[in-house]
Amino acid sequence: MELNNALREVIGDFDYLRLREAGEGKILAVRFTGGREYKFNELSDGQRMLKALYTLLHCLPEGGAILCVDESENFLAFSEIQPWLDELDDCCTEGSHQVLLISHHPRPINFLAADAGLWMDRAGIDQPSRISPIRSEGQGISIAQLVERGWIYDA
Repeated sequence: MELNNALREVIGDFDYLRLREAGEGKILAVRFTGGREYKFNELSDGQRMLKALYTLLHCLPEGGAILCVDESENFLAFSEIQPWLDELDDCCTEGSHQVLLISHHPRPINFLAADAGLWMDRAGIDQPSRISPIRSEGQGISIAQLVERGWIYDA
């Protein structure tokens, strides 16, 4: 119910997710207000991504977990991903969960990397990866711009 309620808040005409019998298996169906129902694979890439991201967030175990997400913003406008990022940040700040979020998009980088971002780099394909905290040496340039320009400094 918590997942369905969260999805109703971010997808205006969403009603609920349900598993529907289909022969010997089941199909994940998405119902929208007005009785419209679709198979999960009939949804747009963005709709599937939103449902998957919120499902990950709302189905974490109570004792704590590490959530690994690569390119969470794919197929979504930033206005669609920002509420999820806010909820993810709250979940990790207030709870016992941790997240490894990989992104090349400037907005998630600026939102999350300023406090907890790590820069991974290596000199060549046969060289070891080096990891250091992201920090800026100047004022007025966002973390995303530092990444874009290659101006990240070693700790």
